[in-house]
Amino acid sequence: MSYPSRFADVDTTPRLNHILPGTLAAHATRAALVEPDGTELTYSALSDRVRQLAGHLRAVSVGTGDRVGICLHKRAVAVAGLLSVLEREAAYVPLDALGSIERMAYMLADCGARAVLVEHDMAQGIRDQLPCACSVHVLDEFDVSLLVCDWGELPVTVFDPDLA
Repeated sequence: MSYPSRFADVDTTPRLNHILPGTLAAHATRAALVEPDGTELTYSALSDRVRQLAGHLRAVSVGTGDRVGICLHKRAVAVAGLLSVLEREAAYVPLDALGSIERMAYMLADCGARAVLVEHDMAQGIRDQLPCACSVHVLDEFDVSLLVCDWGELPVTVFDPDLA
């Protein structure tokens, strides 16, 4: 007589956050992304930026199942932001960078986002509209480093990639 395994229904498909580091390392010197101005980001550099930002998200308690708004232009910083959220096993909520601030604020409040990643040029318009439970993280263009912001009661985190 055979007994069914209690683990028979466990999904053993590897998750992206387990596959990604090996994939990035295997192609370390190849260009992963090319910006419109021709600047290249290698897989190794992308991996470093994803690790830095994922570490930062971990430090601000973003974890499995949390939602993180992504309001970034379609550039390397957006790819690093998306991958870092996935690395934390969180879900990203894509926000239209050209959309209205009110719509973004509504979506973040409605989904209960823990954090939002924005670029510096969008940060000022978003600050007054965000739900207080959502922390704002301003990413610098290509470095994926967070800038210093002082927005009063809004929780804003400062991240120095040199200390990561």
